[in-house]
Amino acid sequence: MSVQASSWAWTTDTTSSGQRLVLLALADTANDTGECWPGAQHLATKTNLSERQVRVHLDALEDMGLLRRKRRRRADGSLGTYTYWLAMASGSELPAAVDNHPSGSQLPVVQRQPTAAQNRHTETTSEPSENTAAPFAEFWMAYPRKVGKPTAQRAYNRQVKDHDELMAGLAAWAAHWATLEDQQYVPHPTTWLNRHGWLDQPPAPSPRGRAGTVQTTVDTARQVLEQIAADAHQVTEQLQARRLELEGGDQ
Repeated sequence: MSVQASSWAWTTDTTSSGQRLVLLALADTANDTGECWPGAQHLATKTNLSERQVRVHLDALEDMGLLRRKRRRRADGSLGTYTYWLAMASGSELPAAVDNHPSGSQLPVVQRQPTAAQNRHTETTSEPSENTAAPFAEFWMAYPRKVGKPTAQRAYNRQVKDHDELMAGLAAWAAHWATLEDQQYVPHPTTWLNRHGWLDQPPAPSPRGRAGTVQTTVDTARQVLEQIAADAHQVTEQLQARRLELEGGDQ
C-alpha cells in the first residue's frame, strides 16, 4: 500500500461515493508511482460492490482522467487483469490504453492532461454538448418524472454510451412505473442515469385481479359445499321414508 496514493485518493474529487470507493481500493494496492493491477473481483470484495458496478465506476474514473489502464497478457497469450496507473500528479503523462487483440497494437487515444481536482470536477459537470441534445430529448420525453433537466442532461452525457440500450431499458422500467399508484416512487432522472438504472431488471409484475380470483374460488367452494349438503339432506329424507315403509309393512 502506498501512503501517497491513498492520500491522493482521499483528496481527489469524484462525482459519486462508488467512484470514491473504487479509487481508494485501487490506491490501497498501488505503489508509490500509482501503478497497480487488482482484478475486478478483488475490487468488488474490497468495496462491497458488484463487479458490474466496479466496471462502471472504473469507466467513469478513466473518463474523468483519474486513471489509465492496459490489459495484461498471461504467459499463454490469454488476457489477464488490467494494469492501472493513477493520475497522482497534475499534468502527469499516463500510458495510453491498448486494444485486446493478440497483436497488441495500440489504438489512437486522446491523451488527457489531468487538472487539479477542483478543475477536473468542473469538467465532468460542464454543460451538455449539442451532439447529444437530440438523443437526450428523446430520453427526456419518454421519462415519466421530469425533474432537474439540466443535471439530467449532464448525467446523460457522462453515463450513456449506448442510447438504444438506454431506451430499451427505459421502456421496461416505464411499464413497471405505470403500475405504481404513487409516482413519487419513480426516481429522479439524474439519479436513475447515474446508477445506470437501465441495466437493471424491473421487478416482476404482480398478478392483477388476484384478490378477485381468490374470491371466485371461495364462492365456488361454498356453492359446492351447499350442493353437497342439500344432496345429503335429500338422501336422508329418502332413507327415512323407506324405513317408514318397511316398518309399516311389518305391521
